[in-house]
Order: sequence, then structure tokens, then C-alpha cells
Amino acid sequence: SNFHLFMPGAGMMFNHWTSDEGQRVGYVAPNAPDGAAIDYFLKSEIKPSKQEKQNRQTPVKIVITDAHGNTVATQYGPSKAGINRFVWNMRYDGARRLRYEAVSQPEPGEPNPSRGPRVLPGTYRIAVTVNGETQSAMAKVLPDPNLNIPQTNFLTQTKAALEARNELSALDDMINRIDEIQNQLKGFENDVEASPNKQLKSKYASILGQAKTLGTKLEAAKQSVWNTAQQHNVEEDDIHQLEDLHGQFADLLDNLSHPYGGPPTPLLLEQMTELRAKLDQQLKAFNALLSSGVVAYNKSAHAAGAPTVFAGEPVTVEPVKLASTQ
Repeated sequence: SNFHLFMPGAGMMFNHWTSDEGQRVGYVAPNAPDGAAIDYFLKSEIKPSKQEKQNRQTPVKIVITDAHGNTVATQYGPSKAGINRFVWNMRYDGARRLRYEAVSQPEPGEPNPSRGPRVLPGTYRIAVTVNGETQSAMAKVLPDPNLNIPQTNFLTQTKAALEARNELSALDDMINRIDEIQNQLKGFENDVEASPNKQLKSKYASILGQAKTLGTKLEAAKQSVWNTAQQHNVEEDDIHQLEDLHGQFADLLDNLSHPYGGPPTPLLLEQMTELRAKLDQQLKAFNALLSSGVVAYNKSAHAAGAPTVFAGEPVTVEPVKLASTQ
């Protein structure tokens, strides 16, 4: 056949001990894959399209779902001819990324928003799609046999970490939305400036002023959660600039996702409550700006014959979808 999915191997959630600033202890022999191995055969190599390259994807889409059909992770595997292997790290997808955030691997010990929470030990469905054909199989995720940790600990930790992930995703959605609207406003201004028709400036003087005012409000909303003067994901830069709300959520997610089978401490629970209150306040203010400032601008722009901006729906935090028993 052109494509065949083999039975995935079970993933063992070993709790790796670390030393020397995050460097793993050296072993005398190679370790097994750190996750669930997903092997599949392709008769011929499939090269990624231009769009797939831009999206950092491949022609092999891998979707992992839990016992209730909730999506756990969406990944992309290699697409060379012959046997291919993708190792799922037994984690949920991380928070949605900022559009302009560089895709990089943080140093050990630094917050890693692209790393999602650990999944619960249990059984998961692996669906691999190639050229429109989907084959699926079940894979087990097993706890570390050297440790006796109650399933309730995993459940409490994963639920809390998913809440933090979804909150950080909402914050990223807000920042991305602000950038999109700002780019639309700036694009209109640039078109007017570049136009050979000198009368456009006087014709659109009023609406250009409104665009500038709206842009200033949007920038203030972004600066309240994302400090452009700070190097994000660089802990040492806290000496230069205090950590903003986005950085605090990234730290919280990392602290909730990192321990093995460790439910959140009272201090982390207190921080979760505090940050969620701040996030709700910011989202409320931003959504109010969408329903008032953006709507008012679009009404004026339409009346003046100028292009309106697309703002989208209000930003909300997605509820956690978690299968507690598998």
C-alpha cells in the first residue's frame, strides 16, 4: 500500500532526574524514545507544499485524542519514503503562540510556552492522515513504574495546567488580534500617504485622526500585558524590566506542567486565582474596546468611504476538556 500505520508502542512517563543546571544525568547506553513511538510506512516520499513549509508542517498530520474524543495534540511527522517514526512526547499542545514570537527552544529551566501539560496515564487514539487517507490505532501511556503516584495527583495537576494553558492562549489571542487591527489601520494610512491623489489626505483627515486614536488605545491595551522593552523567555531580563502579565502566565504554565504528578501547591493556586482575575479584567476591557471603539471607527469609516477593519469575535478563555477516566 501507499501508506500503512503500524501499532504504536506504549509510552512510559519516566520521571527523568536532572542535575547540573538542567543537564540530564549521563547513561552508559542509549535511552529508549522519550514518548510513544508512532511508526508508519510511506511507499514514496511526499514533499511539503509551500503553504505547509510556511506553517512549519509536513504532509503527515498526526492527531491525538483522549477517551472522550477531545483533541490532545496535533503534530506533523516526517514524510520520507519507507519507515517513518514520530515520537509523541505524551503532552498536550502548548498555548497558542504570538504571531511574531520566534519559534525557539528555551534553555533548560526557562519557561517554555510551547510545551503543554503532561497527559494522564491511559489510552489515546492516534490518527495519522496522509493524502486524505486516515488510519488510526490506540496507544497506551503508562506511569513511571518506579514511582507510586495516585491518579488523582495527575488529574489535579493536568487540569490546573490546562486551565493556565487556555488562559495564556486567550492572552495571546488578544495580543494577536490587536496586532491584526493595528496592521489594518496602518495599511489604510500608508495607502493614503502613498496615493498620488493629494486630495485624499484632506478627504480622509477626520477618519485618519480616528484611526490614530484607536491605534493608540490598542497599543495601550497591548502594553498592559506585553512589555515590548523586555526580552521574553529570558529570566535574567527581569532585572531590566519587571515581568509583564504574559510572562507571569508563561511562568505559571511552566511551573504547573513541569513537576511529575505534582498537584499545584497552595502558593500556585493563589497565583492562579490572582492572574485569572487580572486576565479577566484585561479581556473585559479589550472586548469593550472591540464593541465600542472599533465599531464606532467602522461606522465612521463606512460613512467616509474608507475601508473598515475586521476585528473578530470577543476573546474568551476556552473551558478545559479533560477525560478524567480512560
